Amino acid sequence: MIQLHYTSTWYFRFDESIILLKGLLGWDYQDVTFVKKNSQQPQGKLTPSRKVLSKLGCWLGPDRVLYEHFSQKFQQKVEAYGHLRMEKDVQALR
Repeated sequence: MIQLHYTSTWYFRFDESIILLKGLLGWDYQDVTFVKKNSQQPQGKLTPSRKVLSKLGCWLGPDRVLYEHFSQKFQQKVEAYGHLRMEKDVQALR
């Protein structure tokens, strides 16, 4: 059986994802160096109404379950890698 290595949290924890990928593929930092382009700072936070949140909860329930599953798997991989080691490697990447 093929294990799916995709994680939906990669976007929110991109640097950590790159470090895990680097280790998985046996690459060096030069293989995973990147430049941020077109990144934007959040302009403000919209607060949807309770009615909208309720509808979104119904419509996006399966998406949330999938996200939580992969988020948990990602967190397990970070813990197995080691938090201090991850912090050091993310700083070296940046």
